[in-house]
Amino acid sequence: MPALEIPAQIRLPAMQGKQTHPLARSTMANSQVLDFLLPQLFSQHLKPTKQHKMLENVDDYMLQETKEVYARINSFCQRLGINVQLEIRLNPIGDELQVFGESQHCKTLSEFINSDHWLKGALSWLQPNYLMLAQSLEMISFSHAYKHSPSHALGEFGYVDQVNNAMEFYLKCGNCPVELVTESPLHIYTLAS
Repeated sequence: MPALEIPAQIRLPAMQGKQTHPLARSTMANSQVLDFLLPQLFSQHLKPTKQHKMLENVDDYMLQETKEVYARINSFCQRLGINVQLEIRLNPIGDELQVFGESQHCKTLSEFINSDHWLKGALSWLQPNYLMLAQSLEMISFSHAYKHSPSHALGEFGYVDQVNNAMEFYLKCGNCPVELVTESPLHIYTLAS
């Protein structure tokens, strides 16, 4: 049975005639009334912080391949002396791996990845597998939320009908530990360290 939504109560002073002192009375209100009465709060809606989650059920072969990818990328970043954190998007297209990033280091890293056939193949294979693991965890989160409040879950997880459930797959490297990350609008999925 879905939880009943109870409208918020606010107190508004009631002015009767020429009296100068307000008489308090309760007024039932809904969110539209509150949004109208409190526009500064309405305009300051903050983006919710994304919740970090660990990818589960990663098989040994994927973990082994991931460790080798980390080692190769880390070695290359050290040789180049990359001292900034990079987040690069990876997109397999045919036999090339498109690497999206805004710095010169990303372009150099793209050339390195595409010149290393094993690395290119490993990343092209790992990306859809990690996306699927993250999508399955996202669907589990959705089903739990739907069980408690269908309307809230449909609003919160409205992005699941987009391409790849609106998830992005990227590689963090540079002055931080190398890490493959899958990110949805609500969650950031990573491997346990």
